[in-house]
Amino acid sequence: MTQTVPAAAPAALRIYRRHHLVGPNGITGLSPASLYRAIAAGSFPRPVPLSARAVGWPSDVVEQWITTRSAGGIA
Repeated sequence: MTQTVPAAAPAALRIYRRHHLVGPNGITGLSPASLYRAIAAGSFPRPVPLSARAVGWPSDVVEQWITTRSAGGIA
């Protein structure tokens, strides 16, 4: 008798706000000024609007940026 293995569920998409990304405990370790300079230079993904006054970054985009940098693709 053969059993089928269920496919892995897709990872839940998270939205990171700025406080998740910056500072010594942030995911990127960048300062707020460095984060916005990197966005302006095109080396960090632009945020997506969440509401009229709030923005965030999709977790998959941020994690891809981190992976690219850790693989030696630092721009």
